[in-house]
Amino acid sequence: MLKRLILLLLCTLLFASPILAQEDQQFTSEDGQVTFTYPSDWFVVEDEQGDFIVSNAELTEEQIASGVFDQELDEDQIFLVISVYDPQRQPEGQFVVPNGPPLFLLGFYSGLFSFIFSPGFGSAAIVTFEEPELVTVNDIEFAVGRLSITEAGETSYVAIITSLLDDNVHLATSLAGSVDSLDNFLETALEIVSTVEYSPQE
Repeated sequence: MLKRLILLLLCTLLFASPILAQEDQQFTSEDGQVTFTYPSDWFVVEDEQGDFIVSNAELTEEQIASGVFDQELDEDQIFLVISVYDPQRQPEGQFVVPNGPPLFLLGFYSGLFSFIFSPGFGSAAIVTFEEPELVTVNDIEFAVGRLSITEAGETSYVAIITSLLDDNVHLATSLAGSVDSLDNFLETALEIVSTVEYSPQE
């Protein structure tokens, strides 16, 4: 009986790893500079701005063209936009985002979103922020902040995730979905973003 259990355990160890490895697959950007892994049954699209849209459901052209705040998603759908910010890649004359620790970056992007949805910018939306938190995944520190945007009786829920890739490059990631889907998929989103690698061309 003991030998049978040992053999069963060995078989599990030998064959479980390849099966698990098949659950993720690697995405490479068109220019070959950005790679990351994601669940093999999810979908990835690189948009015209060079951002990467990741979702657990197939995306329509309208969803790809819309901003993260303008999504009409199913209750269990998640919409993740990964942006690699390198000032060297920005068009001449475009505003340069200052680099800094994840919490600083989160504060900057949260302030930017507040401005976009402010009355002075022509919006009647009410933006509510939750207390940000620091999370470490695969030895990478992330700042995570959640916000809700209510306009015309409808509320959108978003999580903002920021992290540093190096002294000059950072990630700004937006995660849209229902309250439940944000709870259910935030850990998966962090796992995906933690695998991002950026190799700029010299």
